[in-house]
Amino acid sequence: MKKEVKKHEIVCESSNVNINNNYICAADFAIGNKIGKGAFGDIYWVQKKSSKKVYVMKKVYQNPKSYNREASCCAMVNHSCIVKYHYIFFQKHKEQKYLYLIMDHYPRSLKSYLKHRKVEKQTIPEEKICLFLYQILNGLLHLNELKLTHRDLKPENILINPANDKVVICDLGSAKNVDDGTYNKAYMCSRLYRAPELLCDCELYCEKIDIWSAGVIMGEIYLMRILFPGKDANQQLEYIEQLLGKLSPKDKKKLNSGFRDVNYTVEWKYDNWQDVLKSHAKTEFSPEAIELIQGMMHYDPQLRFDVKQCLSTPYFDKINIADIPLS
Repeated sequence: MKKEVKKHEIVCESSNVNINNNYICAADFAIGNKIGKGAFGDIYWVQKKSSKKVYVMKKVYQNPKSYNREASCCAMVNHSCIVKYHYIFFQKHKEQKYLYLIMDHYPRSLKSYLKHRKVEKQTIPEEKICLFLYQILNGLLHLNELKLTHRDLKPENILINPANDKVVICDLGSAKNVDDGTYNKAYMCSRLYRAPELLCDCELYCEKIDIWSAGVIMGEIYLMRILFPGKDANQQLEYIEQLLGKLSPKDKKKLNSGFRDVNYTVEWKYDNWQDVLKSHAKTEFSPEAIELIQGMMHYDPQLRFDVKQCLSTPYFDKINIADIPLS
């Protein structure tokens, strides 16, 4: 049965990446310089010896005392808005087990791209911002369809090819199904992009924590600076309150509960978005941009837009799917 294509959605096929120890191993690659280091693994340039094709390799130590979902999550995804994983395998080195992820190479992360544009004093036109967000949200939509939440969406985990504005989400090391009614760690996502419910230690959250992160990223691209530059969780929440309204201790308790069957009384200050963007944005913004960012950054996750609501806003009406780079 042919899949129905809805407005502003990029269709994908099922994944065909297998996790296979015997099919390929680290010795099949010439390993180059280390180009990055994450909390759980190192990233290298590599070249496949047989084809001479260049990839990026992430090598992740597998702690026997903890469960790592990254391999299974990476094997599930297959979408043009998520980095393509070509080979996934486990291998032992000096009696320690490692996960190897071989993926496409992209010239920059969104973080380094924004830094470069800022140094060069180059603003980013709204049409380009719209294209970036469109691809990010379609990547999140694919994860949602697989019942996955990224849980660490930030500019470092978004890759970009500036030559054609192709954008993909990467690093599924924190991805998990969080909408199954079970409790999850609240200490997730980098602080600058962490949703208010996580800052209030909620352990019963949903996929909309990714929508908050995407909204913060949207604001950062327009302003060309960190939106909420808190030095710790308390200060982070204070910066958010300055824009969206002061939270009482009772309100914070409701946030911690995940808003299950509770009434919320905080006084919203949504008009501040227009004031903030008008005063500080480096790029001219549209009313449609205000509508989208307001919906993405609601305190209450039940009222916060989901990914399909985001993609259905007028902000994306000018997007032509045929013009989206696939690679």
